[in-house]
Amino acid sequence: MKLQKFKKIIAGIMLIALVASFVSGCAEKKDKTTASPSPSVVNDEDSENSENTENDSASSSDAPQNLDYVAMMGDVPVYESQYYYFLFTALSEAYYSSEEFEALSSGYYDDKDEDEKLKDFVDFYYKKPEGSDKTNLQLAAERALEICHTFNISGVLGKENNLLTQEEIDGIIEDVDNIADQYSSYYSMTRDECMKSMYGMNVNDLKNYTVLQSYVNAHMKLWKSENGYLFEEEEPQKPEKPTDPGDDATDDERETYETELKKYDEELADYNDALKEYNEKEEVFWEQFREAYNKGVDAYKIVSVRYLYISTLDENGEALDEEAKKAKREEIDSCVKLVSEQGYDFEKVIKGFSDSDEGICDLDIANASETPFTEEIILWASETAKISDEIKVFETDDGYYAVQIVGVTDFDKTEGVVADAQEVASPENIRETVSYYYLNDLYNQYVTLLTEADEYQLSEINYDRMYELAEEYVNDTGAEESSDE
Repeated sequence: MKLQKFKKIIAGIMLIALVASFVSGCAEKKDKTTASPSPSVVNDEDSENSENTENDSASSSDAPQNLDYVAMMGDVPVYESQYYYFLFTALSEAYYSSEEFEALSSGYYDDKDEDEKLKDFVDFYYKKPEGSDKTNLQLAAERALEICHTFNISGVLGKENNLLTQEEIDGIIEDVDNIADQYSSYYSMTRDECMKSMYGMNVNDLKNYTVLQSYVNAHMKLWKSENGYLFEEEEPQKPEKPTDPGDDATDDERETYETELKKYDEELADYNDALKEYNEKEEVFWEQFREAYNKGVDAYKIVSVRYLYISTLDENGEALDEEAKKAKREEIDSCVKLVSEQGYDFEKVIKGFSDSDEGICDLDIANASETPFTEEIILWASETAKISDEIKVFETDDGYYAVQIVGVTDFDKTEGVVADAQEVASPENIRETVSYYYLNDLYNQYVTLLTEADEYQLSEINYDRMYELAEEYVNDTGAEESSDE
């Protein structure tokens, strides 16, 4: 797989994951809140009652929803706050698909300090791509409007189909209140300050957006169901075998058991027939995504690796000098020889010599940012994707990694060893991942076609304000990154 293609895939997945984590954090019930970084959810009843009392006061101090908009879709406004939120996606798309991003791995940035890198990042958006009379910033701003447009169409369709009950809407709003309270308490900031910092919206903007996002999700689910893209069959439940009463059972107990056992045998036969039919239907359902899997196979295989890590940083996190670093290289090479030349078990060598507490990792290529590895290691694992005795050593900024591929999971099966089959390395997860992105593309194509319909046309488009918001976003991001460093 080409490096640029791989980066685009990873970048796109990172963007989708961000939105998905936000939605799950705001839309699920408070005992399942997963927004990150998240303060602990309060479960104590007295504390919860106290929190609710404080919430009345906190809510009254929230700013009203910002009703300013950048465009109208009929009588539906595309709010500035909503638009600002999607600028992240549009600006990232522009940058991650650019030659500037490609230069990150070319050595171009090796001799630049962080301020210079940041300046290049910001400057990128003020350049005009070849053949365009608009800057990357302006093009990204217009792309953000496209995203908002399709987002609002989906939201309208969800509302027209009455896909949320008032109880569900009230629950979504309550969840946003709970999240705002938790962060406000944790960071000693106002609720609006916390939500603005995290999502670019104040609390009331966030409530409006999250309800609309829930309508979008509900309509997409309806669309999947209507087009045969949801597997809605329920897996049959295996009957429970009656317990043998034992040798001391009375005649009545024995007779009852024999009757129940006969009934169980009949139910078990029906269950096996039903399970076979269920598995056949499930196989047919997933088979419709095989072509999409084959096209994106490099990004969707999960490669399980065993690895040994030797740090080249001192106790203060500073790089060791060249002599000390050379000794570390010799150390990891010796560890590899213990396995390759003397037959030692690699897993035991890792336990004895690695500077990392972890020794095995399910490398989900589609979510590679979850791993400690560099892009070089990820690409090697993706391209090799074959169980082998080979142990390859990689040098990174913070140390050396000796890596061996010990398991591979694809659309149909898992081979070898995996770290956590249920959580990551399972064909089921591969198929779900493939269908998720494939159906997202199909659904987006469907909604994009609707943008041409009269009732969904945009009007009153304020391009100057869009460009201004995009400029604010880039400059604010640059300032935040600079201060963090």
